Amino acid sequence: MRRFGPTNVGTRCTREERGTGLFRLTAISAVILGLLALRLYWLMQTYWDDFRALKPLPWWLLAFAPSGYLLASACLGALAARLGRPADGNRNAPNAWAHLFQREKIGMVRCRLKSGRWIGGLYDRGSYVSAQGPKRDIYISRAVQFTDEGAIPRTDDGEPQWAGSQRQRTGLLVKWDDIETLEFTPLNQGDGHGSR
Repeated sequence: MRRFGPTNVGTRCTREERGTGLFRLTAISAVILGLLALRLYWLMQTYWDDFRALKPLPWWLLAFAPSGYLLASACLGALAARLGRPADGNRNAPNAWAHLFQREKIGMVRCRLKSGRWIGGLYDRGSYVSAQGPKRDIYISRAVQFTDEGAIPRTDDGEPQWAGSQRQRTGLLVKWDDIETLEFTPLNQGDGHGSR
């Protein structure tokens, strides 16, 4: 499970994704080994006899060879990850559902169910989305009462009319299969809706 800012997006890896990740790791390791092959050959030619005879090796070889390999691996891995992303810096999400909810956003969610009923609420730190797998759903931590037309009734203070009591807010769990449309309106964290 990965954590994305104020939201949780469940990202259970599929067998295909694990295979792709393993292939990338193997490919990058092969590239690094290929780039360092001549240097490794020189080190073996120069110090193999000393190593077999249990003679002390130079301090710089023991200090910099392992860390140099790790540093080269990290740099090439970061470069490969950067080149693998789209130009706008967005992560490659497996679907639009995952793309929307992996962002660090707080906002109002409004869903029209296949039955025609409107439901939704505030998607914030207590909310959760399962973005992958056969059963996708969304948990909205602060549900709002909607009118039949999909409008949000407001209190005298201008706040949304939350479901449940003032002391105990009501959450809402919605299955993706029940949703006809979903609207997400981002809110600034300074808005009154984002406070608990």
